[in-house]
Amino acid sequence: MVGFFLVALFVIAMALAFLETGASSFVTQLGDSYTSERRLNFSQAFNPLGTITSALIGILFLLSGVELNSSQVSFVASSS
Repeated sequence: MVGFFLVALFVIAMALAFLETGASSFVTQLGDSYTSERRLNFSQAFNPLGTITSALIGILFLLSGVELNSSQVSFVASSS
């Protein structure tokens, strides 16, 4: 079960890294090249908010309170 959590955490981290990289190049192309540094700094200031928000949303799904009984756990383990 810990392996699934670590894989999910890795996928979230990779998605955020790709999103940050893609958004940076997009933000630099949005307006005048003279002010691109300001726009980039402004957008990078909000990246931690996205990281924190995605972690909180992940917690809501991962720790939703749904508990599997032993037959459900054995079914999941046998099917993978």
